[in-house]
Amino acid sequence: MKIKTSIDYLNDLSELSKNSGGTGSDYAITKMLGVSSSRIANYRKDRSNFDTATCLKVAAILKINPLEIIAAMNAKREKDEVSKKFWKETFQRITGTAAAVILSLGIYGHSGGISDAYAGSQSANNIDYAQSMSNLNLI
Repeated sequence: MKIKTSIDYLNDLSELSKNSGGTGSDYAITKMLGVSSSRIANYRKDRSNFDTATCLKVAAILKINPLEIIAAMNAKREKDEVSKKFWKETFQRITGTAAAVILSLGIYGHSGGISDAYAGSQSANNIDYAQSMSNLNLI
């Protein structure tokens, strides 16, 4: 699985805005995140990555594991190959859990549809997040 970028998450926020009756514009995203339009422009032009606070805000809005976004941003930002590998593996582990749940629901004939599969993946993400935070002694 490809490591997501700031641009990918901005596109997710834009889609969420559109699906919620908003415009999906970068201006709408600035309001969601409480950041400047120049900051969004820098993310869009791949000049910078989300800081940790922005990662947490985006995760809360998208209702995903914040460690997914933090790992993605650190994987892109890191220069040291050992650290970069660590963050890539962390991202893969977190997103792989969600993909495995969705895949298993499809394989075993779950008829609840995509929304149930998504809910299942989010539940797995939440469990993985809680385990990650517990391992780091953060909860």
